[in-house]
Amino acid sequence: MRSHASKHLTKQIIAVLVRSQIASALMMSTSSAETLSSEAEDVRQSFVKAGATTCARPMASTIMFLADNRPMLTNRAWKTKDANQHTIITDFVIKGTKSAYSRTGTVTLTPVSDRCVGSYTVVTTLADKDCASAMLDGGFTPPQWKIDDNLANGDGGQVRIVSLEGDHSVKFFFNDLPKGCEMTKRESLDIGPND
Repeated sequence: MRSHASKHLTKQIIAVLVRSQIASALMMSTSSAETLSSEAEDVRQSFVKAGATTCARPMASTIMFLADNRPMLTNRAWKTKDANQHTIITDFVIKGTKSAYSRTGTVTLTPVSDRCVGSYTVVTTLADKDCASAMLDGGFTPPQWKIDDNLANGDGGQVRIVSLEGDHSVKFFFNDLPKGCEMTKRESLDIGPND
């Protein structure tokens, strides 16, 4: 099924990952009254119980946004002493389906004054798609997108680092694998504690 729907699936994956400009703006303006998914609420509660209260809700909102209504597994880390003054981390696996690949990643947030500053990274492996095709199918072309680097990856393929023209807070890495393409998205975050 994946080979037949490969081009459509690639477009779906990239569309979800690319919508960062609009979705990040929405995420940043989300009120504290937002209803969190059960997985996101579990993330929030674990940080609140640990004393890392400032970035607990922004972490949960970010995780919920990245999961895009799909089930996920998480692993969380924090400093045990003065947890609210240090970086909190959530590693995650967004479960795959018959029509969507699983994704892995990490969200890191650090309290800075009354803000939470950090980044997230999401990795998707497109097993039946080479990176050049994935980039073309996903619309990673000028003038909106700029290829910052195109380098040999050491195992016979290329790695292309792509940024949104005029906004270097969002980067995509397309790494050729012996079979398929590994697509990594990294985005910087700056979120208020009640966003």
